[in-house]
Amino acid sequence: MTNNKVSKIPQSIQKLKVLEIYLSGNPLVCDCEMTWMISWLNTLNNKTNKNLIRDYRDVKCSNSKFRGIPIIFISDVLLGCGPLVKKLELLLVFYFL
Repeated sequence: MTNNKVSKIPQSIQKLKVLEIYLSGNPLVCDCEMTWMISWLNTLNNKTNKNLIRDYRDVKCSNSKFRGIPIIFISDVLLGCGPLVKKLELLLVFYFL
């Protein structure tokens, strides 16, 4: 799947029974829908199955805010969709009511 026009990867990719996948070179959009992938790629870094995504360190975001940054360096907080961000948004809403 390297160097295609894939912008989103479905979460079901984790269930594939393949030996290896290459995902780099695709215009992936890093947003809240991709937080599962960020976590998954980061766990691959420390597991014996890291060879599944052979180029996981080269899988990069394409949207303007994160363009060219490897997805493993992005967090849900940076994306504005982590649990901490949600709590802060809720506090701000109540504060300004």
